[in-house]
Amino acid sequence: MDELVSAENSLLDGFVELTETTINLIKSNGYSIQQIRDSVSANSNKAISNFAILSLIEPIFNSYCNTLSQCEEIDFNDMINIATKYVNERKYSHHYKYVIVDEYQDISKARYSLLKALRDTEDYDLFCVGDDWQSIYRFAGSDIGFILNFTKYWGASEISRIETTYRFSQKLIDISGGFVMCNPNQVRKAIRGNTADTAFPLGEINGYTEANLTDFLSTRLLDLPQNSSVFFLGRYSFDIDYIKNCSNFSCNYNNADGRVNVTFSRRRDLQITFITAHRSKGLQADFVFILNNRKSRMGFPSKMQDAPIMNLLLDNSDHFPYAEERRLFYVALTRAKQKVILLTLNGKESEFVAELQAMYSNEMKREAFTCPLCGGSLLKRSGPYGEFFGCSNYRLQDCKYKRNINKK
Repeated sequence: MDELVSAENSLLDGFVELTETTINLIKSNGYSIQQIRDSVSANSNKAISNFAILSLIEPIFNSYCNTLSQCEEIDFNDMINIATKYVNERKYSHHYKYVIVDEYQDISKARYSLLKALRDTEDYDLFCVGDDWQSIYRFAGSDIGFILNFTKYWGASEISRIETTYRFSQKLIDISGGFVMCNPNQVRKAIRGNTADTAFPLGEINGYTEANLTDFLSTRLLDLPQNSSVFFLGRYSFDIDYIKNCSNFSCNYNNADGRVNVTFSRRRDLQITFITAHRSKGLQADFVFILNNRKSRMGFPSKMQDAPIMNLLLDNSDHFPYAEERRLFYVALTRAKQKVILLTLNGKESEFVAELQAMYSNEMKREAFTCPLCGGSLLKRSGPYGEFFGCSNYRLQDCKYKRNINKK
């Protein structure tokens, strides 16, 4: 019964996100439902699927627009579109010499149209800061084409690259950067870090069932240094289900910031937070555990957000498979200051996990037998209480780390 309820919740979550994305894009582009229907008819490929999705979303869209009208209210997309209309009709003029746009990778068609209308009426110098690798807000109307094809929209431009990061080690930069650049449409970058690698920064916890997966997770948490900060990252909010029903974990929801504070009874010193990958952007923790790595419709990558109707709503859509999901996974990987660990079920690993395993399987296997305190190797030893794993630096550095052999 619990699995059935979880499946129903995940399907609902996915449909809600798809509905939100579709409505945002329709309004951001200034389209009507009839225009979308005409576009679907003109593109016979996937037409049946697109009409099915549109028939589900249309009554929600109409009800939403009617409610706004009856209450004499507007939403954010309306505000941008009305502002653009006023500028084009010369009802508003500006005297800006310089305009700065931060997080430019998240710009939508509506926001671009407003900036362009302002510039067409009175020219200004435009300065934009953005990272195409972190374009993850398509559900809010963002279109990555505006940064990938910058000069097409703004003309001759000077581009400066920031290619040094102070957040994490060079090896994690290499892993995450190589992963996101598997999409040939992403801008090529050679990012440099300023911290040395003390251990391989990517690990995996693999289980045959969700029950023993959480057991292995508990063991891994016991290994972490005192007072470490920890993120449990989910693709969807329901991914908290992986841990909230486990006896060693308790969850306290914080509706104000969308996070869940997690307490692990065996290590109360750990500062553990559950948060979705979208909400984690701009944040960091010492250790990151990515929870949902299943190969499924509601896994990571999510299949729901690659619905064919998206290609009709995004003029500059990136057609590389799971393009935005790949960027979102990159964001998840790079939240870790020290190490990111993937939770996987044997035989159900996602496409993204399979990619990383193909490149780094040997290093990931060795990582599981690396001392979390000093980076030495864990060796099987025997003692008065049976076999255990002990650190190879026991004599050289007086490292006293031990792991019980039956809790590998």
